[in-house]
Parts: sequence; C-alpha cells; structure tokens
Amino acid sequence: MKTAQKIVPLADRPTTKEESRYFRHKDICWPIARRAATSLLLYTAIEWISFLATRGRSLLWTAPDTNARRYREAQYRLRRAGWIAYRRNKGRDPVLLPAPEKSWDLLPPALRPGKRWNRRWRGTWWLLSYDVPERNRGYRRNLARLVTELGMGRLQESLFVSPDDIRPAFQDMVEAAGANNYAVLFEARTVLGQKDSEVARQAWKMDRLRERQSRFVETATPVLKGVKSNEFDATALRELRNEAFAAYVEVMSSDPLLPRALWPDGYLGERAFQLHHALQREILERLS
Repeated sequence: MKTAQKIVPLADRPTTKEESRYFRHKDICWPIARRAATSLLLYTAIEWISFLATRGRSLLWTAPDTNARRYREAQYRLRRAGWIAYRRNKGRDPVLLPAPEKSWDLLPPALRPGKRWNRRWRGTWWLLSYDVPERNRGYRRNLARLVTELGMGRLQESLFVSPDDIRPAFQDMVEAAGANNYAVLFEARTVLGQKDSEVARQAWKMDRLRERQSRFVETATPVLKGVKSNEFDATALRELRNEAFAAYVEVMSSDPLLPRALWPDGYLGERAFQLHHALQREILERLS
C-alpha cells in the first residue's frame, strides 16, 4: 500500500536554498525581524528581572513605550553611521544631519573588494523614491547624501536604486527621521525594461568611472614593469608607493563594487585592483 504524499501548495514551497528554512519568506526582511526579536527579548528579560526584584510590584508600573524604544534604537544606529536624526512635534519637519564628529572608515572597501564583488545577487532591485518639499531642502540634500553613502545609485533626480536589500537602513530612517513622510521604498525585478548591466551603467555613471580606472591602469602597468626592472631607487620607491596608493583609493572611491552579475562591459575595477595589489607588493619586497 502506497503512503499518501503530503501536497505542499506551490506558493508555500521555498524558491531558494536560503528561503528553505521553515519560517522564512521573501517578504520578510530578516535583519529587521532579528533586530526586533533581539530587542524584544532584551526588554522582556529586563522586565522579568524587575518582576523578581520587586516581588511583582513592577507589574503596577507604567508599561514601556515600544514606539519610543524603537525610535531611540534607530537614532543610535544612525548615529553610529554618522548621522543625527530626530523628529519634532507640532507638525514641524523632521531633522536629518551628518554628525560633525563622523569618523570615516580607516579601511576603504576598495582595499578588499573581493567580498563585495563576489556577493550573490538575487535579481531584485531596491528603489527609493522621494519628494521632499522645497521648504525642507536641507533634509532633501542630506537624504540624497545618506542613500548615496548606503551605496545606492541615482537613476533620476529623486530616484535611487540598489542591488542590496536596504530595508533595515530605511526602517531606521523612518523610525528616527520620518523618512516615510517623503519617501517610499519598493522592489522590482526590472527597471525601465533595461538590462541589469545597463541599469548599473546609468545609475552609477560607470562610463565616467571606466575612464578614471582606465587612466590608472594605463599608468600603473608601465610603472609596475619599471619596479620589476629595478628602475627606481629606495627613495623613489617610497614616494611611488604613497602616490600609487593614494591614486588607487581616489580612483576607486566612486566605485560601487557591484556584484559581478551587474558589471557592465569594459568594467576595469578588478584590473585596477590587481595592478594596485601587485605594485604595492613589488615595492614592499624591494624596500624590505
């Protein structure tokens, strides 16, 4: 006698390896879900400790304001990212400002780009569109700067796109800075019916980036050959090391380090990195 097979509705079947876990679904942003669960567990533990310490009297206290807690946590995360954000009462516009004491990363991503290049892209674009009133143009300017720092590319004046899921960052902007008053985030499988590499080329101005990287490649190639041929003395090598390093960081500063699946034709970022790495290694070997 054959055992009856359990029929699983098509809509309930996992579509990817990552989504095959029991409670996962593509519409759930797991970084946000984990963050909320961790916060809830922490506050539950605190309330339980208070209950034990006061022998139950804490149940008579005023319940904590969940919205206020989320607001403070979002403010804290944005502050760590270098931004001051807060809402104001009486219908006044919220505030979004770069923190004056912002500390820049000591190690730019372009110095270790492999992880960024090799990350998996699932074919989903995240698009952020906003319409900020003229009276709050400072907020509009800073919002554009913030989403650019998140690695988003600009398709149009107020339309940004990213291959990465930015829902956690957007949620912080909503909670702490009222971004939902002006902006909406949505996902798409295609953008303007164009090839994905073409979207990338437009949004991140990849043609301009290619020109800059091309100049670096054209300069670094003969210099590397000269270093290997011992054409430079120690003093010249030290100057060359610093100059080449600064040039590479500057050239790559505007590179979004997109997943390989989105590289447009002629992208030279990987070649520039290979030359940078080889040149620095050769110089250090000769100075050691």
